[in-house]
Amino acid sequence: MSKYICLMAKYKCECSDDIVDAPNVKIRFVDGEVRHDIKCPCGKYMDLHNPKSGVPSFRSNRYGQVL
Repeated sequence: MSKYICLMAKYKCECSDDIVDAPNVKIRFVDGEVRHDIKCPCGKYMDLHNPKSGVPSFRSNRYGQVL
């Protein structure tokens, strides 16, 4: 049986080098831009520590199942 690993997103604020793991963060439209709804104790919104770029690829097999 394979094990599934839950990878949480890591967030970082500009004010410090602390990295925070957050499992349930909502994306909201705040002050004219789309932001992750997680704040640092200093009051600023935190950014992703390791942002990804590109487009996901969804492959399917001959039965139409997404891999």
